[in-house]
Amino acid sequence: MLEYTGIIKQVRFYSEDTKFIVCVIDSEQEDKPILATGYMSYVNPQDKYHFQGEYTIHPKYGKQFQIQSYEIILADDESEIIRYLSSPLFKGIGEKQATAIVDTLGKDALNKIKEDKHVLDSVRGMNEKKRETIIDVLSSQDFDQEVLSFFMGHGISTKNLALIQAVYQEHTLDVLQNNPYQLIDDIDGIGFKTADELALKIGVDPLDDNRMKAAVLYALKEACFQDGSTFQEHDRIYKNFHRFIPNISYEQCDDYLDELIDEEKIIQEVEKYYPFDLYESENIIAKTFQRWLKAPLYKYDDEEVNQLLDDLQNTLAIEYDDLQKEAIRLFLEQSAMILTGGPGTGKTTIVEAIIKLYTKLNPDQRIAMVAPTGRASKRLSEVTGLEACTIHRLLKWDLHTNTFAVNAQNPLDIDLLVIDEFSMVDSLLFSNL
Repeated sequence: MLEYTGIIKQVRFYSEDTKFIVCVIDSEQEDKPILATGYMSYVNPQDKYHFQGEYTIHPKYGKQFQIQSYEIILADDESEIIRYLSSPLFKGIGEKQATAIVDTLGKDALNKIKEDKHVLDSVRGMNEKKRETIIDVLSSQDFDQEVLSFFMGHGISTKNLALIQAVYQEHTLDVLQNNPYQLIDDIDGIGFKTADELALKIGVDPLDDNRMKAAVLYALKEACFQDGSTFQEHDRIYKNFHRFIPNISYEQCDDYLDELIDEEKIIQEVEKYYPFDLYESENIIAKTFQRWLKAPLYKYDDEEVNQLLDDLQNTLAIEYDDLQKEAIRLFLEQSAMILTGGPGTGKTTIVEAIIKLYTKLNPDQRIAMVAPTGRASKRLSEVTGLEACTIHRLLKWDLHTNTFAVNAQNPLDIDLLVIDEFSMVDSLLFSNL
């Protein structure tokens, strides 16, 4: 294995998500710069590194040094330490404060600080905020490097590394080593298969209790997804579980199922077993509809409605049949209405009439129009002449945290909500809406 010591002279590509880097290394061992690729937790041009790796031949880009491991070499030259501590990594420090640190602590300043942060207390101009900034940066670099080395050492993909570190920060290694299945509960976007692959690569016992419980819950959720249902019966869960965890008895599976029920990750109602999130979403939906159904009817003047409907038919050069007229009037009376029918039965025509009549009767009220997909929302806009968007956009969805900025504490400020292509909306999204 080859070893080089040097700095990163140029970063040609770096992914914050995967930590993959393409860079140029200026090394002490070679006269010419070295083109290198690999994975690094972060990049700082002020740092000196010790790299280990081998050369490979890329079919398109040619000879490259593939970084297999690295470590940061803490600066021990006074001018290097001052330059490092006054770099943008250490916000609020600056050259003057960095110089004071070196003057007080000497060439071994960085090691002294890492061993005992209170050595900084004797530095002129130092305060608690500056001290914690320095400690946080030095500590996070250590944690980042340890975690990346852990991933690389076990041959684990770094695809979800940034996501995992964002949640656990300095506790990342503890979680990964003690119970990687915790990732499933804590991080949206990481499911059983990802956590299981990681766990088995680091040597978790295939019969580990945490693995068995995660597998039972996964078997339930996967069966719900396959069947389009919010619950499953016992035999269906066991059958699904047995597909990817064979040689586990019915009774053992039952024990793990009971533990998950005790932990309220699975909800049991008689012979029905729900994943907690689907059970909760179904309850939210049911209670919301119950509230709407109990709401008093809206009262409009029948003659005014009939006249507006006649005017609309003349304007659009169409004639609504009795069932369509009944749907329009029902909408005007009720707090909520589900409009259903096969292709070509006039759903779109009725929605257009509903919007136009509602606007005439309630000119000052706010309307929001949504659909599950961008394509469906665009079509809804074209039909009604009003702006429509996706449900995720209306609720201000954050991709990285999988949360909605619009929620019970920050609700929508609208009077009417029209949802098109509703059969495409699942229970979890509907409960948020």
